[in-house]
Amino acid sequence: MHLPRRLAAVLAGVTVLAAVVATLGGATRARAEATPDYRHALQVVADLQQYPPDVPLVVLLGGSSQRSSTVSDLSLTRQIRARTGYRMVAFNLGSKERLLTTDRRLVGLLPDVHPLVYIGVNMGRFCQGLGDPAVRLPDPSSQAPAPGQRSPQAIDPLGDSRKCQMVAEWMQERWPAFRKNYRHELGVLESAVKFSQAQGQHPVIIDLPRNMTIMGHQLDRPLDLYHAGCRAIARRNHIPYIQFQGKVGLGNKDFRDLWHLLPQSRIRWQTQLAATTAVLMKRYGMRPTPSPSPSPSESASPAAGI
Repeated sequence: MHLPRRLAAVLAGVTVLAAVVATLGGATRARAEATPDYRHALQVVADLQQYPPDVPLVVLLGGSSQRSSTVSDLSLTRQIRARTGYRMVAFNLGSKERLLTTDRRLVGLLPDVHPLVYIGVNMGRFCQGLGDPAVRLPDPSSQAPAPGQRSPQAIDPLGDSRKCQMVAEWMQERWPAFRKNYRHELGVLESAVKFSQAQGQHPVIIDLPRNMTIMGHQLDRPLDLYHAGCRAIARRNHIPYIQFQGKVGLGNKDFRDLWHLLPQSRIRWQTQLAATTAVLMKRYGMRPTPSPSPSPSESASPAAGI
């Protein structure tokens, strides 16, 4: 059957557009999966599987805003240890352009040690809509993972005029994608929370840093939408939705752009994160399992205590 010329042209255009969207989506995923931070996250997860920690585990999942919100895994671990009084380990596994579906997959790959799992959210996380790519872990390392990753150094901050321009660009370019994908991505977030709970984990949704000084009220519509959605998920699943942006007192000078903290400002955010984490760990009874006392014969052995 021959289609009318105009209809055939329309269908051809739709086919081309779909191909372009698929290509762009694949390119975005390829960029996200090629970043050193993403490869590091996969390596840590592979090593945690091979060498499950015998102390409480805290994991941060999310995009680049999550990744740039802490100083280092080691300093975060030390701050939490100082507040709880016992040993534990923390890993920031955020990476650029991370999909919520990828976080959901990573939740299922964490070791069975009942970790505290922060799932970071901001407006950009509800714009993706790019599918559910497989997560392939590398071979584990020859030793257990140690908290040594540092956040990348930020390049010079953007000027205020450019930051203001980014707000207008977000509403023009990203707001349509947000509206299209919001309900789907909110469902992915809730499924990640439920999956985490089913694994015996302690999921927490955390609102990531944003430059409210520059944003003002211009992005209130997406902010109000996802805040309400996250509060509803937290309420239904009886988990915390953490928002301490105001408590930290971040201003324009703390940000490189709209989302990413400058190095000196990560210290304040991380300090509040450590305090919050200590409270949550106590709430969930996350403490190291005491080692069994050695028998008298073990105590007499020259190898005892090594």
